[in-house]
Amino acid sequence: MVAEFLSFPLAGESDIYKFNLFLNEVEVLDFELPIAQMAGKIRREYKVGLADAAIAATALAYGASVVTRNAKDFKKVAGLKIISI
Repeated sequence: MVAEFLSFPLAGESDIYKFNLFLNEVEVLDFELPIAQMAGKIRREYKVGLADAAIAATALAYGASVVTRNAKDFKKVAGLKIISI
């Protein structure tokens, strides 16, 4: 989730610049009502934060993997493919 990365307090201008370059090379997926509803369900069932629930729901809806350094919170979500970095 773009907002999740850009809100990271330790992200410096160089990090943000590199992230924006990365965004130009990948497909950014839409977050629409059915995914928001799924995120609410994930948050309720697995007791994860809103941003993590939104990321998990988007990945599940699009059949994508979550690439993260925080695999611990995502491992709770059934059926979610996780790539830990």
